[in-house]
Amino acid sequence: MNKTGIMMLMMLLTGCATNGAVKQVPVANWQQAESMAITAYASSNWLESEKYYTQLVTSPGHKPGYWYRLGNIYAFTNRPDAAVVAYREALRQDPELAEAWFNLGMVQLKQATYSFGQLQLHNSKGMETGEQGKKILQGILELMPLDTSE
Repeated sequence: MNKTGIMMLMMLLTGCATNGAVKQVPVANWQQAESMAITAYASSNWLESEKYYTQLVTSPGHKPGYWYRLGNIYAFTNRPDAAVVAYREALRQDPELAEAWFNLGMVQLKQATYSFGQLQLHNSKGMETGEQGKKILQGILELMPLDTSE
């Protein structure tokens, strides 16, 4: 991804951020921002940790793990499209991040569950795709663990 593409991606990812534009973290403040991000993330303070991780992914020498954490934040805050983008960027930088592959798959399974569920609601004409979708939905639901956090 070229520099322009990364900046466009960052604008997309931070559209819901509390302060709007992401500012590049000066090198002198990079370690402090990382520490604040880790602390906020560990306490499940998603908005605060998002603020720092969106800054850190634009920092010189940023780590793929920042993108992974940002993906988790988006997943926890019910922004699956942004989570998918962040996980893919983490994996582009480090394809060996097994946790990112797993979380990407889980987010995409949840998106597929929603899509096939909507198909069941809107298949008023009894189309064959509705029956196929019902079988796929049942299969996905068998694979997915129960989410007891809500």
